[in-house]
Amino acid sequence: MDINDRITDALALAERLIKLIDEENALLRDNETQQLAEVVEDKTNLSMAFEKAYKAIESDEENLKNAEEVLREDMRDVAERLDESMKENGRLLEAAIGARQTFLNLVREAAQENAPKTGAYSASGVVDTGRTDKKTRASVAYDQSL
Repeated sequence: MDINDRITDALALAERLIKLIDEENALLRDNETQQLAEVVEDKTNLSMAFEKAYKAIESDEENLKNAEEVLREDMRDVAERLDESMKENGRLLEAAIGARQTFLNLVREAAQENAPKTGAYSASGVVDTGRTDKKTRASVAYDQSL
């Protein structure tokens, strides 16, 4: 396979990858988490195929110089578009992960606050009910010998 054919194949893979990343970005923006798993798996497989094709082209520097100029320009263009889609994908993934982490932290905190406590005495003799919204009361003992 000559260099022009390899570039053409890599361009086709890159176009499909851009389309898939843009689809994932739309799902992330719309919070369509059910459909993301399938897209992510396809994106991973396609990314590996593109990376392999790209490395093969990049390692063949001598023939790359002889490639058609229009294909080299197309490759630069698709690389820029892929980079833009991937940057947006990174931002959306980071936001989605952050939102889910915040939600999980709130659920965890609410569960901890509402969990029943034993009411055991602390080292200072105060009953620890686990609730800070009410005043804690010190225990009182009545010594009848006095």
